[in-house]
Amino acid sequence: MKTATITFHAPNNNGSFLQAYALQQILTNEVGVENVIIDYSSDSQIRQYSLLRFPHSVGDLGRNLISLMHYPSLKRRVSRFEEIRKTYLKMTPRYTKASEVYAEAQDYDAVICVSDQIWNTGARDYSDVYFMPEFNKKKISYAVSFGSDTKTIDKERVKGFLSGFSAVSAREKAGCDFLSEMGIDSRVMCDPTLLLKKSDYIPLMSKKAEADGKYIFLYTINYGDSVLQTAKAVSEKYGLPVYTPFTGYSAEKAKKYGIKVLYDVAPAQFLRLINDAEYVCTNSFHGTAFSVIFEKKFFRMGKWDAEKGALVEDDRIDGLLERIGLTDCTAYVVGTETVIPAPEWNYSDVETKTEDIRNAAVDFLRETLLDR
Repeated sequence: MKTATITFHAPNNNGSFLQAYALQQILTNEVGVENVIIDYSSDSQIRQYSLLRFPHSVGDLGRNLISLMHYPSLKRRVSRFEEIRKTYLKMTPRYTKASEVYAEAQDYDAVICVSDQIWNTGARDYSDVYFMPEFNKKKISYAVSFGSDTKTIDKERVKGFLSGFSAVSAREKAGCDFLSEMGIDSRVMCDPTLLLKKSDYIPLMSKKAEADGKYIFLYTINYGDSVLQTAKAVSEKYGLPVYTPFTGYSAEKAKKYGIKVLYDVAPAQFLRLINDAEYVCTNSFHGTAFSVIFEKKFFRMGKWDAEKGALVEDDRIDGLLERIGLTDCTAYVVGTETVIPAPEWNYSDVETKTEDIRNAAVDFLRETLLDR
């Protein structure tokens, strides 16, 4: 059986690449189907991840200035992403138009819409093509996400897109609840990265250390003050320096907290930094996922809601941690104080639960693709 997947694999984002890699490995080696990733990247996505862009705002000018300040390292980061995609992903030629995607898709027996926030219609690089409405053969979704706010999504439009799907699964319970409101049956499936084990990622890992000595690894997509304050507090508690990879232009703020920013980190280096860290601090879903996969001592950095007197819930991260039984590892800032828990990180129980999650996912893919 020839299958194609469409997903966010092209952005220079560690999680985007690694989830695409993981699912292709599972489809090929466990489910037993041929698979290729449709290499689609819209013009808006290309602009979003370009090092230098034609400025339309003051923000664009500031972004370009930071790119120029660190251009050799950021250029090396881009090259590393391009090389790892070329080496480890089986892909079609690059397409930038939806019509090209639909023409390519006709060569396959089934298309799988895969993971990450491809159905977040508010994302800057969203496209209707991620629902593949003009593909009339078998379509399924695997662990897709609508993002954290479903209130802005056009339900009727989404319902129309999903009418041609053989099976639908979402990455978060909130996504399944949203689909249920439209009368669409779905199942929660884990992010593709959790389908592989640490040993499966070792071949991708950088062969040399990316940081000196013992350290704390901070992985965040946003560098808000509470995030950086939490990382600094963990650093002071354990007497270790903090390293963070460049994931966006607000990374410059980390330097004010004494955090070392690494500008050339791509997936191989990301995996090595996770592997070698004494502790991980993260508010990223994939940062959390790989902390679990690599069985690290990690802190999920939460956000305190002063009005409610409670932590802000994150369905993606909290849902994962609840499923595997690691719910006591959240560090957060309240006023001027930082709360740092003392979790046990018992991975013997976690492995049993993640194995059950993996098996359920493989069964889902076999049942829906092969009609078993």
